[in-house]
Amino acid sequence: MVELGGTTAIATRFRRPVAFGLVLAAWIVGGWWLLVLGEGHPVDVRAYYLVDLDHPHAGARVNARDAFLYSPAFVQLTESLRLLPWATFRLLWRAGELAALTALAGPFTLPFLFTEPIASELNAGNIHLLLAAAIVAGFRWPAAWAFVLLTKVTPGVGLLWFAVRREWRQLAIALGTTLAIVAVSAVLAPGLWLDWVALLAREAAAPPRREWEVVMLPLAWRVVVAAVVIVWGARNDRRWAVPLGAFLALPVTWYTGLSLLAGMLPLVSHRPWWAQITGRNDRDGGTTADRVGRGEGRPGGWPRTAIGGRGSTPSVR
Repeated sequence: MVELGGTTAIATRFRRPVAFGLVLAAWIVGGWWLLVLGEGHPVDVRAYYLVDLDHPHAGARVNARDAFLYSPAFVQLTESLRLLPWATFRLLWRAGELAALTALAGPFTLPFLFTEPIASELNAGNIHLLLAAAIVAGFRWPAAWAFVLLTKVTPGVGLLWFAVRREWRQLAIALGTTLAIVAVSAVLAPGLWLDWVALLAREAAAPPRREWEVVMLPLAWRVVVAAVVIVWGARNDRRWAVPLGAFLALPVTWYTGLSLLAGMLPLVSHRPWWAQITGRNDRDGGTTADRVGRGEGRPGGWPRTAIGGRGSTPSVR
């Protein structure tokens, strides 16, 4: 008779190769699809490729063909990529989004490839999956939030997570990194930043484009709702509330924007897929002892699962 412990050991032994096999299958299918897709309908990635470094926001407005709406820093940091042929740039961009999905969904990447929002996101070549990956990474590396703030901007309401939990160091890193990038970029091209601020103000004052959106609320209301969701999540240790709030706070909730919700996948459990496969103990990739030593987790320095289980408290402070 096989004891439960032996069964668990066998399951653990095969967990990693099975997971890697599923990821490999997802990349075989996904890679084949991207190659067969060819040109497809790359409405967003084409805007990133055709943008003019000297006049990136000329004539730009939401839903205009090849309109570029992100910060000048984004243009400057991706300028070298635009030296590539269009077909190569397009393929690499879509592959980057597929890599982001893999990081978020792991062994479940393949079924998610067949969902319409994610398939449409990969086809269009937007940045919603990259945003989701940045938000998840931001719990461990807060500097990743710079990508959110310098592109879609309003999903940066997710930084309320750090403020509510009094994680001031993480908040300072996120904002400091963003400001450092802005400072360097503005020194190189101050006029572009004035143009971008004017573009944001103009679009904020424009009438709501509800016929294009999944969530039929004006942006101001959606940001308020997003803030409430994130504050609730921060107070109750629900990390998945951050990508949910970020989606609600998108400047425009395109149908492809639903793919940002993939960022919830590794956050709904205290042990996401990579922790379960590698045998590591916490959500950020370190062991519980590592996190306690760093003073991370719940306000006061103790994660929920540091001692015992959910809701437990340490005996010594």
